[in-house]
Amino acid sequence: MADIAEKELKAQQQQPQSVVQGVSDIKPQESIDRVAALNGRVPDVGSDDWCEVMMVKDAKDWTVDEQSLFAKHCL
Repeated sequence: MADIAEKELKAQQQQPQSVVQGVSDIKPQESIDRVAALNGRVPDVGSDDWCEVMMVKDAKDWTVDEQSLFAKHCL
């Protein structure tokens, strides 16, 4: 997951400034597909699946607790 984010960040840095998308707005297609495969099942907090769900959830919708848990379990 970190490798994907790093590659996307490097690709962004090579684009003209007017085209660059904010890092918080990037939702890897692999994460979107994995969350879709859960078919609405709510994974255990801190699990790999939960981390994927958080990757596709809009950052503005994260709670303070979710931010802390994501940093603890997913980074």
